[in-house]
Amino acid sequence: MMKKRVLLAEDDPDTRFLLSLVLAEQGYDVAAARDGVEALALAEQEAPDLIVMDQMMPRMTGSDCVTRMRAHPRLGGVPVVMVTAAAGLVRGGEQLSFDAVVEKPVELDGFVRTVRTLCPPGAERRVAKAPHGVNRRRTV
Repeated sequence: MMKKRVLLAEDDPDTRFLLSLVLAEQGYDVAAARDGVEALALAEQEAPDLIVMDQMMPRMTGSDCVTRMRAHPRLGGVPVVMVTAAAGLVRGGEQLSFDAVVEKPVELDGFVRTVRTLCPPGAERRVAKAPHGVNRRRTV
Protein backbone atom coordinates (compact mmCIF):
# COMPACT_ATOMS: atom_id res chain seq x y z
CA MET A 1 0.00 0.00 0.00
CA MET A 2 1.31 3.45 -0.90
CA LYS A 3 1.48 6.03 1.86
CA LYS A 4 -0.64 9.12 1.50
CA ARG A 5 1.44 12.06 0.30
CA VAL A 6 1.31 15.43 2.05
CA LEU A 7 2.79 18.57 0.56
CA LEU A 8 3.98 20.88 3.33
CA ALA A 9 4.71 24.51 2.37
CA GLU A 10 6.41 26.41 5.21
CA ASP A 11 9.17 29.01 5.02
CA ASP A 12 10.39 28.70 8.62
CA PRO A 13 12.95 25.84 8.67
CA ASP A 14 12.26 24.83 12.29
CA THR A 15 8.50 24.68 11.78
CA ARG A 16 8.95 22.88 8.46
CA PHE A 17 11.19 20.29 10.13
CA LEU A 18 8.82 19.78 13.09
CA LEU A 19 5.65 19.45 11.00
CA SER A 20 7.43 17.15 8.52
CA LEU A 21 8.54 14.95 11.40
CA VAL A 22 5.06 14.85 12.93
CA LEU A 23 3.46 14.00 9.58
CA ALA A 24 6.03 11.26 8.88
CA GLU A 25 5.43 9.77 12.33
CA GLN A 26 1.72 9.65 11.49
CA GLY A 27 2.46 7.53 8.42
CA TYR A 28 2.50 10.14 5.64
CA ASP A 29 5.03 10.59 2.87
CA VAL A 30 6.01 14.28 3.10
CA ALA A 31 7.25 16.60 0.35
CA ALA A 32 8.36 19.96 1.77
CA ALA A 33 8.53 23.36 0.07
CA ARG A 34 10.07 26.60 1.36
CA ASP A 35 7.63 28.98 -0.33
CA GLY A 36 4.55 29.18 -2.52
CA VAL A 37 6.42 29.06 -5.82
CA GLU A 38 8.22 25.87 -4.80
CA ALA A 39 4.97 24.45 -3.40
CA LEU A 40 3.15 24.95 -6.68
CA ALA A 41 5.91 23.22 -8.64
CA LEU A 42 6.10 20.33 -6.15
CA ALA A 43 2.32 19.92 -6.14
CA GLU A 44 2.33 19.49 -9.91
CA GLN A 45 5.12 16.87 -9.64
CA GLU A 46 4.09 15.01 -6.48
CA ALA A 47 0.28 14.82 -6.80
CA PRO A 48 -0.36 15.22 -3.05
CA ASP A 49 -3.35 13.81 -1.20
CA LEU A 50 -3.29 16.81 1.18
CA ILE A 51 -1.62 20.21 1.23
CA VAL A 52 -0.49 21.94 4.43
CA MET A 53 0.15 25.57 3.52
CA ASP A 54 1.66 28.42 5.52
CA GLN A 55 0.05 31.78 4.73
CA MET A 56 2.97 34.21 5.12
CA MET A 57 5.75 33.04 2.79
CA PRO A 58 8.19 34.78 0.45
CA ARG A 59 7.68 34.92 -3.32
CA MET A 60 4.02 33.81 -3.13
CA THR A 61 1.60 33.79 -0.20
CA GLY A 62 -0.28 30.67 0.78
CA SER A 63 -3.57 32.23 -0.37
CA ASP A 64 -2.15 33.05 -3.81
CA CYS A 65 -0.69 29.56 -4.11
CA VAL A 66 -3.98 27.90 -3.15
CA THR A 67 -5.87 30.08 -5.64
CA ARG A 68 -3.56 28.83 -8.42
CA MET A 69 -3.85 25.22 -7.24
CA ARG A 70 -7.66 25.41 -7.23
CA ALA A 71 -7.54 26.46 -10.89
CA HIS A 72 -5.26 23.52 -11.78
CA PRO A 73 -7.15 20.51 -13.23
CA ARG A 74 -5.29 17.92 -11.11
CA LEU A 75 -4.93 19.94 -7.89
CA GLY A 76 -8.32 21.62 -7.63
CA GLY A 77 -9.86 18.98 -5.37
CA VAL A 78 -6.93 18.37 -3.04
CA PRO A 79 -7.79 19.32 0.59
CA VAL A 80 -5.80 22.26 1.99
CA VAL A 81 -4.96 23.03 5.63
CA MET A 82 -3.87 26.65 6.05
CA VAL A 83 -1.37 27.11 8.90
CA THR A 84 -0.95 30.73 9.96
CA ALA A 85 -0.17 33.13 12.76
CA ALA A 86 -2.75 35.47 11.22
CA ALA A 87 -5.76 33.16 11.54
CA GLY A 88 -8.10 36.13 11.94
CA LEU A 89 -7.15 37.31 8.46
CA VAL A 90 -8.02 33.98 6.79
CA ARG A 91 -11.08 32.96 8.79
CA GLY A 92 -13.17 33.17 5.63
CA GLY A 93 -11.22 30.18 4.35
CA GLU A 94 -14.19 28.76 2.53
CA GLN A 95 -13.92 31.72 0.13
CA LEU A 96 -10.30 30.79 -0.55
CA SER A 97 -10.99 27.05 -0.67
CA PHE A 98 -9.17 26.11 2.53
CA ASP A 99 -10.61 23.02 4.16
CA ALA A 100 -9.25 23.94 7.59
CA VAL A 101 -7.23 26.68 9.30
CA VAL A 102 -4.69 25.84 12.03
CA GLU A 103 -3.36 28.72 14.09
CA LYS A 104 0.31 29.21 14.98
CA PRO A 105 1.85 28.37 17.31
CA VAL A 106 0.64 24.96 16.17
CA GLU A 107 -0.93 22.75 18.81
CA LEU A 108 0.34 19.40 17.50
CA ASP A 109 -2.50 17.14 18.70
CA GLY A 110 -5.09 19.39 17.05
CA PHE A 111 -2.98 19.63 13.90
CA VAL A 112 -2.74 15.84 13.67
CA ARG A 113 -6.52 15.45 14.20
CA THR A 114 -7.19 17.96 11.43
CA VAL A 115 -4.81 16.24 9.00
CA ARG A 116 -6.13 12.76 9.79
CA THR A 117 -9.73 13.92 9.35
CA LEU A 118 -9.06 15.37 5.90
CA CYS A 119 -6.67 12.63 4.79
CA PRO A 120 -6.80 9.36 6.77
CA PRO A 121 -3.32 7.79 6.54
CA GLY A 122 -4.48 4.17 6.27
CA ALA A 123 -6.61 4.57 3.18
CA GLU A 124 -4.94 3.76 -0.12
CA ARG A 125 -4.13 6.44 -2.63
CA ARG A 126 -6.32 6.45 -5.68
CA VAL A 127 -4.33 6.31 -8.90
CA ALA A 128 -5.53 7.40 -12.31
CA LYS A 129 -4.04 7.74 -15.75
CA ALA A 130 -2.72 11.15 -16.67
CA PRO A 131 -4.28 12.95 -19.64
CA HIS A 132 -3.25 12.01 -23.18
CA GLY A 133 -2.46 8.42 -22.30
CA VAL A 134 0.66 9.22 -20.30
CA ASN A 135 0.97 6.45 -17.72
CA ARG A 136 1.83 8.39 -14.56
CA ARG A 137 0.61 8.10 -10.97
CA ARG A 138 -1.54 10.88 -9.60
CA THR A 139 -4.27 11.47 -7.06
CA VAL A 140 -7.80 12.08 -8.27
